[in-house]
Amino acid sequence: IRIRDTGIGMSEDEIAIAREVLEKDPLLDIKLARRISALIANPARGQPELAAAQRILEILAAITDGARILPILIQVLRDPDGRLRSKAALLVGRTNKNAQWVEQILREPDARVRANSIEALWGVDTEAVRAVLRTATKDPNNRVLGNALLGLYRLGDISVVSRVLSLAANPAPLFRATAAWVMGESNDPRFLPVLAQMVRETDARARRNVFRAIARIKAAAARYAEAPPLRVRICQVSNQPDGSRLVRAAMALPDGGEIPGLLP
Repeated sequence: IRIRDTGIGMSEDEIAIAREVLEKDPLLDIKLARRISALIANPARGQPELAAAQRILEILAAITDGARILPILIQVLRDPDGRLRSKAALLVGRTNKNAQWVEQILREPDARVRANSIEALWGVDTEAVRAVLRTATKDPNNRVLGNALLGLYRLGDISVVSRVLSLAANPAPLFRATAAWVMGESNDPRFLPVLAQMVRETDARARRNVFRAIARIKAAAARYAEAPPLRVRICQVSNQPDGSRLVRAAMALPDGGEIPGLLP
């Protein structure tokens, strides 16, 4: 693989090529990790070496969980360059899936490192992970907050919906952009009315995220429309002491089977 810094994330084609090379050379991840080690250890390193090391870490994040190269990733976590540390944090977090480790990383001053450590916990469903994600929703950085909200959403925490709606009205453009990004990543049609109001967004980044989110959600809705209809039965509706209403519903596939991965 020729390592070339394009200034943007890896495309799907590049990821596919990297995975194909890994199939032909099972030691590719180890070879690339050793190259990173040599690049960052170079006392005369400059921006080209740092850019190459960052690009290699992006490739590794796409093709490996990082378990076999953990010692080198730990070395990168001690590097003074925040971008390198953030990319290493993503791989280390995916490897250990340890909520306590991420909790410690949340003390890291570089927001990119904190954000990637939170992303590494996506899909891990333990009470310890949920607690760390909730803590991260109090982070002052928009990206850390967005990653934490999306992580909780994917675990079925419906309180996130109201948090994202509040974030969409934040006076800071970066936070509104993050709200739109979370909505788009959720593929949740409940967000479409708010996104429709946000099309008048004046900030370029936030507006771009709004239109991307609308396109993603509509594409997901089209896929849902092609699926067979679900069997839904409302079993009970009751008023709660806090003023909310509790709705109990039973849902199943047309054949009566359970729906895998159904979120509230």
